[in-house]
Amino acid sequence: MDSPFLSDVSDGNVTDAATGTSRRTFLTRTATGAAAGGVLWVAPSVLTMDAAAAASCGTGTHTLSWTDAALPTGTLPNSGTRVPTGSTVTTPAMGGVTATIDWTDTSGVSTDGGTGSLGSSFSIINQQIGGNTGKSWYMQMHATQTTQALTTKFTFKKSAALIGLVGLAFTMYDIDRVTGANTLWTDHIVVTGTRNGVAVPLTLTKPGVGANSPVINPVSPATANVGDAVGGGDLNISPTVGDGNVTFTFTGAVDTVLITYNNPEANHLPSTPFQFTGIGNLTWTTCV
Repeated sequence: MDSPFLSDVSDGNVTDAATGTSRRTFLTRTATGAAAGGVLWVAPSVLTMDAAAAASCGTGTHTLSWTDAALPTGTLPNSGTRVPTGSTVTTPAMGGVTATIDWTDTSGVSTDGGTGSLGSSFSIINQQIGGNTGKSWYMQMHATQTTQALTTKFTFKKSAALIGLVGLAFTMYDIDRVTGANTLWTDHIVVTGTRNGVAVPLTLTKPGVGANSPVINPVSPATANVGDAVGGGDLNISPTVGDGNVTFTFTGAVDTVLITYNNPEANHLPSTPFQFTGIGNLTWTTCV
């Protein structure tokens, strides 16, 4: 078959017979365009596969297990130990995902130890809570005003870039309310998750149906992406049972989750001697 290019015998350059454009001219124009910020064509399928490989954390359920989480601890003046805020955890079951844990105690109301305590605030405890005998993330405080709160924030990344977790779910333990004369508190949990700064919807479920089980607050459309649960009834729920538990499940991918823990009722303050809650293992299905 005759070639559409004509050979230039002087230097081996090849010229398109129909357009008069030489191969050297084409390559020169292409290089010039790239240097000037032009975009060279690359097979779309290759880019798509590379992006998918970078984002995916594999198939099947993935878990941030507090049992497998090796986190540092810092010693406090009162002999309590807390995981330093900003610590990062990753385990084999997380599919290459890392979780940075940031916590705040702007009012200085978090506490460590004490009679009936399960451990130090902002640490991993190995005590039964919510009927769960495994390890969990623990928050404990002695609130004196409704504006006081503790927060824990999880930020998920892979290869140093934010990653969206699909099907993320976790259970909060021991959300209850006590209205006695000397021991007063109402646990209040607010959960929000975002993907690239945009709030993601979530659902709340609870196993307990008794009078002292948590109340899942109805939300208006304006706050439909906020998970809100508050202690119900007027009797303390034992850490050995799950009646005070609530599971939060996101219906879209999230890269950041913020959990706020406070006491919303002025007539149930101060909490004496303290109130606490726990966060169970975090699970998800894949990454995007």
